[in-house]
Amino acid sequence: MSKTTIALTLALALLAHGETAWAESPAPESGATQFAYGAASVAGSLIYTPIKLGLCGLGIGAAGFALLSGPDAMKTVFVRSCHGTWVLTPQILKRQEPLRFVEELPCCGYPPP
Repeated sequence: MSKTTIALTLALALLAHGETAWAESPAPESGATQFAYGAASVAGSLIYTPIKLGLCGLGIGAAGFALLSGPDAMKTVFVRSCHGTWVLTPQILKRQEPLRFVEELPCCGYPPP
């Protein structure tokens, strides 16, 4: 390859990479959109939170039986069923934050991501 071809290829690669840096930030949401997500989060939470409460209640009952296997088993059942997301937020509905219906436990002593 000639020096000119290499120089052109390098220049194009640098210019193509720079396009992502010049990208515009997303447009701000309108008031109607913000209101709609807020209303949906309230309505969704009215349905979701009692279901989560039921899961936690079942988890507490199951944790009592898990105590027969030891305190670590009881804690695992309780944490998985009662921790996590209790209220739907607009960020969850926009998929900016995860919905954690059942809490994931860290593996091997490492904190969750």
